[in-house]
Formats: sequence, C-alpha cells, structure tokens
Amino acid sequence: MSGPDMVRHLLKIQPDIKYMYVSGFTKDKMMVHGADESEAPILYKPYSIEQLGNKIRELLDKASVQKIVGST
Repeated sequence: MSGPDMVRHLLKIQPDIKYMYVSGFTKDKMMVHGADESEAPILYKPYSIEQLGNKIRELLDKASVQKIVGST
C-alpha cells in the first residue's frame, strides 16, 4: 500500500487526522503516486532533524489555522 493510499484509508476512519508524507521519491514521482504538497507537507529524503522538525511545525501550524478559521 502506498502512502497516499494509506492516507485515503485513514481519512475514512479519522477525517481530521494530521499527516505528512516522507519519501525517497522525487517530487514528480510523488505526484504520480497521488501525493500532493497542496494537501499535506512532503519531506524528501535525505533530511536533517531540523528539516523534520520544521515540517512537523508546518503541519501543526496549518492545522491550528484551519481550526481557528473553521470555528468562526
């Protein structure tokens, strides 16, 4: 099962789940597999611990903004 396939499955069970992709594929190859940076952050290998932390922060910040905007 690919990452995007797993995400689609998990979203059926938990629609508000937070997720990001981590891949060794190139950006073009990720698009072929159905992953899109407009829907979730993608972290490409190799990456540093700082890059991982930044992507997680990006994901959490985006979720916080969506929660605030959605509550008004």
